[in-house]
Amino acid sequence: MYKFIRSSSALLSRGSHCADISRRPILCRPIGTCRSVSRAQFYQWNSGNNLRRQPTFTALFTSYVKVPCGGRWTYLRKIKSIRDFHTSGRCPAHPLLWVIVKPLIRVATMLTGRGFRKWWRKLPKDKRTYFRSVFYANRYSIAIAVCIICTSSTYYYVSHHQAAPITGRKRFIAFTPQQIIDVGQACCDEFKNEHEGKILPSSHPHYARVLRVANKLVLSNQNIDVMKGSTWRVYVIDEDIVNAFVLPTGDIFIFSGMLNLTQNDDQLAVVLGHEMAHALLEHTAEKMSHGHIAYFILLAVVAAIWAFFPSDIVASLMHWCAHRVNLLISELPNSRRLETEADEIGLQLAAKACFDVREASVWWNLMNLQEKSDGAQIPEWLSTHPATDGRAQKLDEQTPEALKLLLLNKCPELPLQDPRDIFRQKQAETVKLTMKDISKVVIDVPKVSTAKYAVSDKTIIVVSGGQVGKNAVSNLSPMPVFKEMQQQT
Repeated sequence: MYKFIRSSSALLSRGSHCADISRRPILCRPIGTCRSVSRAQFYQWNSGNNLRRQPTFTALFTSYVKVPCGGRWTYLRKIKSIRDFHTSGRCPAHPLLWVIVKPLIRVATMLTGRGFRKWWRKLPKDKRTYFRSVFYANRYSIAIAVCIICTSSTYYYVSHHQAAPITGRKRFIAFTPQQIIDVGQACCDEFKNEHEGKILPSSHPHYARVLRVANKLVLSNQNIDVMKGSTWRVYVIDEDIVNAFVLPTGDIFIFSGMLNLTQNDDQLAVVLGHEMAHALLEHTAEKMSHGHIAYFILLAVVAAIWAFFPSDIVASLMHWCAHRVNLLISELPNSRRLETEADEIGLQLAAKACFDVREASVWWNLMNLQEKSDGAQIPEWLSTHPATDGRAQKLDEQTPEALKLLLLNKCPELPLQDPRDIFRQKQAETVKLTMKDISKVVIDVPKVSTAKYAVSDKTIIVVSGGQVGKNAVSNLSPMPVFKEMQQQT
């Protein structure tokens, strides 16, 4: 048995046999205050979750585990404890340094590969033959070195997997929580400085509305540990932009354009629930870590491209293609997956707060109409977010489960009329009225005279189908009314 003592001076004065481990806590033999502990008793005390909760550290290549002993805590050695894989320490540097360092590393990698190609071309034929023979002679050693690197990289990746809050999904995290908080705080300060003078005061109705909905979401989800331990702050930006986001620090930013588009508090709760879910699920850390791994894999590909492709033009083209492929098969799908997960968890947060979750699909259908009117729709595979119509459909599928949460939380009964039916009915009526109004449209055209006939001042246009507007001329069938005129002599 070894007793844990924080003060090294007290031990030295006693003259006990202690080991000073580079200013770490000192380990020494107790003076009869603790009874002996058998291995079976130790495992009984530290079984299950108790073993995971006890702090451990390593000194002199020996594992020490904290165990109860005589009303105190004692560290028992030579019994290996099993915890979540976190064997390698994370980088203590600020993650924002990557903004500067990453481009420099990419350029250095490109220049290194290009330099190797030019150096190889300048070598005489006998030198090339010599280097090939050396490579072939050491092929097994090189293969072993590559295997070690790949194994170490795989071990690093596996050892940095953590369970996501709420969902329990395993994901790779390369940064500490404090590093992510530092990034969030830096972004918050920058954003507040950028929109200085446009942040609405707490007395504004928009601010009161957001605060009311956010408080209801937070107070109704206190059973979630990460929600209980978070501090939330609200900032309303007076700009006509349809956007909202929540930083890892708990800072909620929402624009007045978003508030104007949301028709009621239920739709606003869907928006805030989605953004708060990103913060609760630590999606910022996951996204940065995913990009961290993809970046280093891409570096190896870029180095190979610039080293082995015959010319700078071809290498530049393949370099660009490699970045686009990484974007399409790695970054964008991962971003869409996180957005879908935030939709699901955000719907649950809104349901526990007794909001009408049926408004979720209505909101995304409104967003779909907004994107169509703005001409801002792009293919889903080129977007960081899922298609809005697809999100509405998926939320419709998740609504029955969310409605069960309303019953479990003893929420007031929802209105009998489904807001989704009301939306579809209004949309159908709007389309019907629009088609009726434009069935006959009168458009002015300039007068054109001919030898025998002339077009009248008015031309009746009959709609043949499609959208009416500046780009709908091809969808209209003109039926000119001619006036016969006497032929001039």
